[in-house]
Amino acid sequence: LLTAPAQLPVDMLRWPAFYTPPNHPMLTSLGMRDQSFQTRWFGADLHKKLPRQERAWFEAQQKRAPPPRPTPPPLPGVRGSPEDASPDYFDLAAWSLAQRSFNGREIIMIATNTNGLPVTINLVANLRELGYSHVLLLASEQRVCQELISSSPPACGWSSLLREHRSRLNKYAVGPLQLIWLQRWYYLLHLVRGGYNAMMLDADIVLYYDIYPFLKRDFANHTLLCLHDATAGYAHVNGGVWYVQNAAPGGAVEHMLTEFRRRTLRLLDPDVPVIRYDGSYPQKRGMPADRLLDDQWVISNVLLSAVAGFEATIYSSAGIDTNNFKRLPRSVWTVSDRFPRTPPELGRYRSAYLSRYGMREAVLKHNGTSETIAQAP
Repeated sequence: LLTAPAQLPVDMLRWPAFYTPPNHPMLTSLGMRDQSFQTRWFGADLHKKLPRQERAWFEAQQKRAPPPRPTPPPLPGVRGSPEDASPDYFDLAAWSLAQRSFNGREIIMIATNTNGLPVTINLVANLRELGYSHVLLLASEQRVCQELISSSPPACGWSSLLREHRSRLNKYAVGPLQLIWLQRWYYLLHLVRGGYNAMMLDADIVLYYDIYPFLKRDFANHTLLCLHDATAGYAHVNGGVWYVQNAAPGGAVEHMLTEFRRRTLRLLDPDVPVIRYDGSYPQKRGMPADRLLDDQWVISNVLLSAVAGFEATIYSSAGIDTNNFKRLPRSVWTVSDRFPRTPPELGRYRSAYLSRYGMREAVLKHNGTSETIAQAP
């Protein structure tokens, strides 16, 4: 982690007055057990199934420390046939990383490429200072993990997930960076189905406090927390900060993430015609509608659908929008009439933090479950 003298311009990285910079700006070493487990999958293709010997070792370890939930049934692939449910390297990585967390269920996932490594390493160091070593770097390619030369490198893996659809991805202008942005939602769903509490962070994030006490106390009754972004679709959701906890098996939040997977997989089916922009987007008319595989656009429409209670699409510029806009809710979010006090541990940062804060909330329902979600201001 870096600190800068106070005389530097405000656009340089500086710590707020109420935060004490770390005394040792470095990544702390892992314990021998964690390091031993990590070497089994570090730099691996997380989508690859475990070899027989590795699978036997993994199953033996799970008997000593069971995962939060038994392996869920497989989901359908692009053409509808069930996928192989046998454990892969992601299952091994998720289980071993969660063991490092305070309750054996927490995982933090950060997508990165080579160009993003400097800021990503800064975030990893920031998280280590807070005591978080249950962090997985989802890399755009194996070479990114190989750049992490250290006796105790951050946990890192890449994934061949969806890469068999390269031709179709290229048509929708999905490059390596956009691909890991898609992959992370698939893996978020996988973690949720496995009973883990999963956090997804962009690399340009800094945490000043241990956030778990707030998540487990102030937001204990919320299944999902995400970041507000006024520029991001109808639901105004940013993909940079997401946290899912205690999601019900087969419940509303899991269903929403499953819908993200279903919608994006449908576009990768070679038997489905490529959807193209129409005249409402004259600059790209006739070109493949690449926004349909933009992760923030997709999750905005999926969340809108979850609140509306039916499959909805808006702002596609491709002739697939929901016909009756009157059926759509005026907003995905409802501003709560509760104004909780700002946690005293945060301080007021002079006058930047008010004494109370408002909340945007929504209630998602599916299969008889009801789960409350919230959005940061």
